Amino acid sequence: MPQMSPLMWFSLFILFSMTLILFNQMN
Repeated sequence: MPQMSPLMWFSLFILFSMTLILFNQMN
């Protein structure tokens, strides 16, 4: 199993936080 690079984890974390922020602003 290939190891995920830190940059990939960082981008995933940013995408996740962005979706949470957008979801909070919709309400």
